[in-house]
Amino acid sequence: MKPEIEQHLDKPIKGFIRRTKATLRSSLSIGEALEDLRSRGIEEGIVYFYVIDENDRLVGVMPTRSLLLSAPDEPIKKVMKQGVVSCRSDRPLWEAMSMFAVHRFLAIPVVDADGRFEGVIDVKLYSDEAADMASAEHEADVFQIIGVWIEQYRGGGPWKAFRIRMPWLGCNLLGGLISAGIATVFGGVLEQAIVIAAFIPLVLTLCESVSIQSLTLAIQFMHASKVNFRQIQKLAFRETAVSLLLGLSCAAIVGIIAMLWAGPVPAVGVIAGSILIAMCIAAVLGLLVPLVLHVAKLDPRVAAGPLVLMLVDVTAMLVYLGIAHLALYTP
Repeated sequence: MKPEIEQHLDKPIKGFIRRTKATLRSSLSIGEALEDLRSRGIEEGIVYFYVIDENDRLVGVMPTRSLLLSAPDEPIKKVMKQGVVSCRSDRPLWEAMSMFAVHRFLAIPVVDADGRFEGVIDVKLYSDEAADMASAEHEADVFQIIGVWIEQYRGGGPWKAFRIRMPWLGCNLLGGLISAGIATVFGGVLEQAIVIAAFIPLVLTLCESVSIQSLTLAIQFMHASKVNFRQIQKLAFRETAVSLLLGLSCAAIVGIIAMLWAGPVPAVGVIAGSILIAMCIAAVLGLLVPLVLHVAKLDPRVAAGPLVLMLVDVTAMLVYLGIAHLALYTP
């Protein structure tokens, strides 16, 4: 990427803010808000109205459709959407561009360090190609260009990318070595029940897949809303329930296959039960690791994947072979 573009992306967002009249007070009703808007003479195109409180802090957004179709006496607070995606005015421009690439918004509200609304930043600032935003295909091209710029800016040259990514890939190497060590420790049960060894790759694949699904949802969750304990708790309960259903389904399918393969032996129950337990643990790890990295100010998009896979591989091997050892091994 050219140096002048990098310098441009490092500039603070506050230098690119567009002031807007598309704001509503959270204390108003729908009818009062409409009367207030008519008195302002707004000429700009509006998709969302930004809801602010008495201290000018951004507290929600109001889609135009909801504003027009709601009852006049309905309070703004009950109709507005909370959990607003916003960017700080003191942050560099590339962070706003990254948000555009992720969320594909045409405009993002900008707030100061105290959450007070300052205006919006438009996606069309970043591309001379963005004149005709009515074309959905063109919009996709613009957002793709923004995504490429961000990756180039953050990644730098090959050596920089190598230095950033290689340590995290080392997690996969470490996880593989630890898993091999675990298999050696439980070599006795593997020798006595060959069918247990045969299903190790499948167990690891299922656990890795469900953990990556949870990880992806966690990263999307962090980009879509401000992280708070209640939202995390709700997401955790949902993912636990989903992982339990997935684990039960996969355990039943693999158990039937194992029974057809090896017959009605105790190992079949061990395989099915350990898959259920390991998949539930894997889903929790996939959810928690990116959240912990986010709190630690590390980029979960780079670090979470390798860490999750390492932890999941090691945990799945311990659960799978540990249960097999307890249930099947005879000295």
